[in-house]
Amino acid sequence: MKLKKLQKHKTELSSQDDIWNAVIEAIGEMDLPMEPGARKDTFLAFHYYSTMESGGHKSLLDAFFEYVQEIGAEHFLTELTTALERIGAEHYARFEREYGKEMWYQFVALEHGETDEAAFYKVIEQADQAYYELGNSLEQVLAAHFVAVHEQLIDII
Repeated sequence: MKLKKLQKHKTELSSQDDIWNAVIEAIGEMDLPMEPGARKDTFLAFHYYSTMESGGHKSLLDAFFEYVQEIGAEHFLTELTTALERIGAEHYARFEREYGKEMWYQFVALEHGETDEAAFYKVIEQADQAYYELGNSLEQVLAAHFVAVHEQLIDII
């Protein structure tokens, strides 16, 4: 089955800002699960970026909770870190590998009353600090990635 893509006239994609906005609009029409490839990499990387910018790793855990319950934390972390690597954000993938499993473990343990908030927030704060130390480099990587793949995500008419 061919996926229906967002349609944009080429005059609507004349600047990097236009492409950024159009790709975000296209991402808004996507949902997990989906087949591996540029669509999924872009979806995961953008949602990672947006949840991190709006509330850090706690927001990331909340946003992807149901999907992780379906596929498992290790599988999700592999999908996320692979997507980050494929778009050129290897430095983000590296610390997600470092902190990811422990964050999910602590998150689930907290949900089940098996740990206290201090243990959970300790690992969250460490991971958040690693993210924020990189400044806005993920936004720059995403912008370049959006330009590179927008024709795969949008039908240009």
